[in-house]
Amino acid sequence: MNPRQPIARSAAFAAALALWACEPAQPQLGSQTNWIKACDTSDECGLMECLCGACTISCDDEAACAGQGLGVCVPPADAGSISLCGGTTPVSGMCLERCEDATCPTGTNCVSGVCQPAVAPDAHVIVDPDVRHQALIGFGASIAGSELAIVDHPNRSALFEAMFAQSGFDVVRMNSRFGEASTDALTASVEIVAEATLQLGQSPFVIMASASPPAALKANGSRSCTGDDPNCTLVRDAGGGFDYAGFAEYWRGSLEAYEAAGLHPDLVSIQSNVDWIPTEEQVSAACRFLPEEGTMAMTTADGQTIEAEFPGYLQALTLVESAVATLGTPFSFAAPEAGSTVMVERYTEVLSSDAYQAVALHSFGTDPAAIDPPHMEELRALAASVQKPLLQTEMEAGGLDTALLTHYFLALTDASAYLQAQFVSSTIDQESFALIGLDAETFETLPAYHALAHFARETAPGWLRVDATNDSNVLLSTAWLAPDEQALTVVLINPGDSELAAEISLAAPLNALLESALVTRTTFDGVERSAGLGELAGDRIVRVPSHAVVTVASGSD
Repeated sequence: MNPRQPIARSAAFAAALALWACEPAQPQLGSQTNWIKACDTSDECGLMECLCGACTISCDDEAACAGQGLGVCVPPADAGSISLCGGTTPVSGMCLERCEDATCPTGTNCVSGVCQPAVAPDAHVIVDPDVRHQALIGFGASIAGSELAIVDHPNRSALFEAMFAQSGFDVVRMNSRFGEASTDALTASVEIVAEATLQLGQSPFVIMASASPPAALKANGSRSCTGDDPNCTLVRDAGGGFDYAGFAEYWRGSLEAYEAAGLHPDLVSIQSNVDWIPTEEQVSAACRFLPEEGTMAMTTADGQTIEAEFPGYLQALTLVESAVATLGTPFSFAAPEAGSTVMVERYTEVLSSDAYQAVALHSFGTDPAAIDPPHMEELRALAASVQKPLLQTEMEAGGLDTALLTHYFLALTDASAYLQAQFVSSTIDQESFALIGLDAETFETLPAYHALAHFARETAPGWLRVDATNDSNVLLSTAWLAPDEQALTVVLINPGDSELAAEISLAAPLNALLESALVTRTTFDGVERSAGLGELAGDRIVRVPSHAVVTVASGSD
């Protein structure tokens, strides 16, 4: 044994202590002081390592942490570990402090049940409740085609709870099922609305539409169309004109049947995707109307260019309104439910302002990664010019894209409602654009469900959008204030590739609303889905990981 070796080790240790004394204080193993520190690299953590932005050590059991005086071993699947790691599951457990009575040492915050290092803000969100915009109608989706699958599901009680109570979805769009061979679908639609009313504690907002009139009223003899068919439109009557009268009687009979069953829709749309005919690769229910009766050049499936004649939406809506006017209870109409945002004005400009009560459109073709703000603002101006609420009533998109499109329609067009195309699909597929997937035994909420629920769960009809500006060139922010000013909800979206720490500020006297605010987060790149993170920290800073949505909500609706 070399007798000098212990001396050399002692000298090296003394030198290390001297160097440590010259460096900023670092977390120490076995320390009884606040060892929870934020970090970027393990060089900042002394004898610990930097895990998910915090100085700690990995662990497999309690002994690894207790022996070092480093709290408890929090498993990788624990909500605390996941939230610390930006919504993703770490590869191992971590030594962390559990929150006691939601309190943590200075410099840390209680998030998902563990003390996490406080972080400096890199984005500042300023909510100004004095600048107010549109009133909210709500959020939801269409049940068209899935009525029987919903009411006959073996786990229907839990399904209804997920559809409405847990999500806050309060708008239901349905297709008229009047005149079909069986009345089961009509009865199921009424039953779903009744269940929604029980779950929500109030009636949902109901939009009734039609993908196509019955086959007898179609020029091609079928509700479905394909191949750019010029006969994908209204049949002609005995005099050679389009059968507007038959179309109007169909709608009168439909609304009368639903009224008799106890359902009065809040809005009626006489034709969904009024400007659309399925292409050669598609087969779908459809019926095309031009803004006014006339002809248009179109290319058929065999490549021929023809002048095709189509009925007018103006004429059809006029006769439908006249036909239902004698039913007793007034009906309100949404127009035109065009299949893209660019077609809306072509239809509304031929209608008198008293012919419809809401501007309805579909956002198909809108790319959330390439939003055209001037066009969106033109839609807002159009709705404002006729003094009608604007509703986006049908869209298909994935989780993050649904969140982005919802934000843009709310913030840029002043939309009062946003609806996904499908409430439920017949398969459980996390890539589906539906809100909920079903199979024969169970169901799962899908990414788009959580995206839309971030807006729906903590708002209600009549809430007002208020200004929520921020100084980030990435972060998106909206805020909603209850009419009695006793509740506030802020929704933050980070479409970027790096995490953001957003500080929320609200002027007095409403500043107190943030004191009890709860934070909910979904990370589409991770595993968090509508995960409750606990109360907003006293510093009003919330972490928004890459490709994530965060809701901060206070008070009660």
